[in-house]
Amino acid sequence: MKNDLNSKPDTRLIISVLIIIAIFAAGSFLFAYNKQKNADMYIVPNDFKGKASVYFNQPTGTPEKVDGEKRIFEIPASGTLYTQSPYKDKWNSYYQATPDGKLEQLIDGNSRTGNGGFPYKDLCNSWIENADFIHSDTNGQKVHIAVFIVGRK
Repeated sequence: MKNDLNSKPDTRLIISVLIIIAIFAAGSFLFAYNKQKNADMYIVPNDFKGKASVYFNQPTGTPEKVDGEKRIFEIPASGTLYTQSPYKDKWNSYYQATPDGKLEQLIDGNSRTGNGGFPYKDLCNSWIENADFIHSDTNGQKVHIAVFIVGRK
């Protein structure tokens, strides 16, 4: 007697699973694209290495710079930027200005192990080693600081 459970896979089930996978993949791609499109841009000078800090909501700080939906934070050579911009919990992208005025996106993550299981410190001159946000209450005033470490060969 033939076992019906192991005979032929149900074509409708396979097609349904493939459609669900395709919808999930497309949704993930659109989500990541939209987040990157609206991401705040942190730009460090050429050859910058070390700690960079951005202090938000500073009345005497630099006025907010906006390009479309992106806010732009140009970090000076000192590594510290005071900005009038309010803190917003957003996706971030990190760039380094090149000598010819172009922007080179910096990879974010551990340079020794990489985000994909391979080290990228041998592939890149600079990268974001660590990024964090500090939120504190100082003298009754909320302080928001973006801090990130730029690694360099």
